[in-house]
Amino acid sequence: MMTAPLTTEEDAKQNQRGFTLVELMVVVAILGIGTGWSVVAFSGITDEQELSTAVREMVGTYRELRAFAVKEQRECVLEFDIAKGEWRSLIYPARDRMGRFISTPRNGESEILDPNWVAERTDLRKWERLSNSVFIKDIQAPGPQGNETFTEDYWIQFRSDGTIPPHIIHFATADGTIELSLEVEEITGQVTVRRGYIDYYNPEENEFDMRGGESREEN
Repeated sequence: MMTAPLTTEEDAKQNQRGFTLVELMVVVAILGIGTGWSVVAFSGITDEQELSTAVREMVGTYRELRAFAVKEQRECVLEFDIAKGEWRSLIYPARDRMGRFISTPRNGESEILDPNWVAERTDLRKWERLSNSVFIKDIQAPGPQGNETFTEDYWIQFRSDGTIPPHIIHFATADGTIELSLEVEEITGQVTVRRGYIDYYNPEENEFDMRGGESREEN
């Protein structure tokens, strides 16, 4: 007696029974490896994007403070807490030709302000903080001993004539694989972002060492 051929439904059930546990484990392993690579790649892109965003925002802060200092004839300071990855701006009253702080009334003559009063009432803005995936490695600038590297705190003065002391801020991702350098020129106040860690060079001539750096953005 001949056995009837399997129907389509019976054939499918038999094929399903033939899918072994080993084959399932291989498929799961392949999917796991693919997912792992995707997560790593995505994390790298995210860190680089956050680094670029943080540096662009810092460039914007420089532009705003410099423009405000020139327009309002008021000294501004950018204070960095490098260890914490934080910064804030300080806005001082205007100064007269003698360098004394003065009030700026709309009508009438200005008055000389007590420096102690100014120190107590300086407009201190709230601290801003970098994201966890970005940090400031250090700030390089000329100092009494020549080129100096600051790793704890640093103050940057925005003068009313538009000039800014020359310096370089080094930013990096949390794992240190991607670095960007923000360079500031003293006379023009120009801000330039370059790839990599660029060392400050020759403060007497206000020059920067461009070796190994690729320009990313200019002000």
